[in-house]
Amino acid sequence: MSAKKTLTVCNIYLPPSLDVNFSDLEHLIQQLPAPFVLVGDLNAHSPLWGPRGLTFTWWGC
Repeated sequence: MSAKKTLTVCNIYLPPSLDVNFSDLEHLIQQLPAPFVLVGDLNAHSPLWGPRGLTFTWWGC
């Protein structure tokens, strides 16, 4: 027996020059059918992360 389920994968690119706030991303997420995976180049930067940056995973379904 096998179960078939659709998984939505959303890939986004946010250029450094684009001013995006958390509510913009929330609006996008609300439009995605569950379950979903949101991946991409978010150009997130912080001096707290050091010169190599930070890799993070956010699971939301």
